[in-house]
Amino acid sequence: VEIENNLGLDNPFVTYYIRKKGDEGKPQALTSKKGPFALSLEPGVYEVYDWILESKANFLGTWSGRGKSKDRYEFEVKPKHVTYIGQIVSDVFYVESSKGNLVPRNHPWVSDQKNTDIPLFSKSHPMFFEMGLIIAAKDKFRWR
Repeated sequence: VEIENNLGLDNPFVTYYIRKKGDEGKPQALTSKKGPFALSLEPGVYEVYDWILESKANFLGTWSGRGKSKDRYEFEVKPKHVTYIGQIVSDVFYVESSKGNLVPRNHPWVSDQKNTDIPLFSKSHPMFFEMGLIIAAKDKFRWR
C-alpha cells in the first residue's frame, strides 16, 4: 500500500478505513505515509471504504469531514502471500460551501504502481517476497 496526498494549501491529513467484507466491526485505519508500507491482515476479502479528511488550523480554520462513498475497493488476502493493492491517491481540492467558506474535499483514486512500488518494497522487506505475490491493484479505480 502507498497512500499519496495531492496536498492543498492547508496540508490535509487523510485516513482511510479498511475492514473485512461483511464485517461491521471496528475498522482498521490506513493513514497517510510516505512511500510503500505493509499491513498485516488475516486471510479473507477486504474493502477500503470511507475516509476522514482533516485539516490543520490556518486561514481556512480547522476542518474535519467524513467522506462517504457508494464504492468499495475490494481485494483478497491469501495465506502465505503478499497482496499488492496499489497506490491510494488523495485528490484534495477546495470547494465553496453554502455559507461561502472554502472547504477541502477528497476524491481519492487508486493507481497501479507495481513497477516502482514492488522493487522499492522488496529492497527494504526482502523476506516478504519469499512468499507468493498477488497483484490486486485496479489501475485508475476511483471512488464515487
